[in-house]
Amino acid sequence: MPNAAATQRVIPFATAQDGTGSRHLSEQDASFLRNVFANSHINFLLGAGFCGGVLPVLGNREEWLTAACKRGNAAAESLLQYEFFRSIILPMATAQPTECMVEFGRQLKRLLAERGTTSIPRKASLFTTNYDSLAEDALEKAGVSYNDGFEGRNNPTFATRSFGRIHYAQSLAMEYQAQIPTVNIVKLHGSVTWSRDAESPHIGFRQCGEALRALESRHLDLLTEDELSVVEGIISGSAKEEKLDKLNEFIDEKGAEWATNMSLFLQDYQATLQLINPTKNKFEETVIGLTYYELLRLFANELDRNNSLLVSFGFSFADEHILEITRRALDNPQLILIICCHTGKDEDWYREKFREYDNVWYIVPEEKFELDALCSVLNEVR
Repeated sequence: MPNAAATQRVIPFATAQDGTGSRHLSEQDASFLRNVFANSHINFLLGAGFCGGVLPVLGNREEWLTAACKRGNAAAESLLQYEFFRSIILPMATAQPTECMVEFGRQLKRLLAERGTTSIPRKASLFTTNYDSLAEDALEKAGVSYNDGFEGRNNPTFATRSFGRIHYAQSLAMEYQAQIPTVNIVKLHGSVTWSRDAESPHIGFRQCGEALRALESRHLDLLTEDELSVVEGIISGSAKEEKLDKLNEFIDEKGAEWATNMSLFLQDYQATLQLINPTKNKFEETVIGLTYYELLRLFANELDRNNSLLVSFGFSFADEHILEITRRALDNPQLILIICCHTGKDEDWYREKFREYDNVWYIVPEEKFELDALCSVLNEVR
């Protein structure tokens, strides 16, 4: 049972001065983390913060989509999903990983390659609710062997069993073999690289750019850029009744034929993209979808292992189902959760969610903790 008087453990992250070679972590904290990473099954939970500065943020779109669903307003739901696609999903077609993302892959590879123990595989798992393929692209540029769950080359199909595989390299003379550092990329809410044929029960793989641009071209005339900006302005704040009414006024002005075409877009969107969309009922969608259920179970099973480590970066734990799974897993005393706080103020947000557990640690920065800071931590604990 969780301890109501749990100790809240803090790891301060200092701002190193340029050119001095000074550390970001105290030697004591670096030694603690070094030991944890060296002797644990390593898992990361990556949220939207991983894509900071590259892709638009979700904002309050979940609130708006949820409000439209509760109202039973199909026209508003279709319009909001269209705006979500144009503003949030479509930029993923051309997004490229930053050098910092690639460096994250390099640091993770080195950390796994230098692992001294043979009792724990040289493998890490990246769990993410992000739809984009930036993590895969970054690991590929970093020369990291990764597993995205697909099997086959000509017609790749998704199978969760592939995440349990360990890869080895063997010399041509077959005199020795060595385990290859490998990273699993587990997309808990689906991916823009996932496709689904109506005639097949399996998830297939596709390059996201072509599919997203094709979907855009089929429905581009539904809103001009100016009209899209108007919708973005309406939903910029909270989903209050008067703003929902204003959105409905916009829909009424567009007319019945337009509303019908917008509903056709929603059907096309749902058939084309295999995603858990940002609404409050996404947990129900997750449980109903067999693949998504299996991925959540994989996440829970990884946290239940002995000597398990979960590092949360850029993730708010606002997703109730992931928060609940994590809380239940923390009853496992051999699990350590390390939460990277974006700012010092964020520490209170996380403390409130995990205040009963004494196996949660918080990395708290002097200023901000972004992806380059996480790379620095991995470099110091190697």
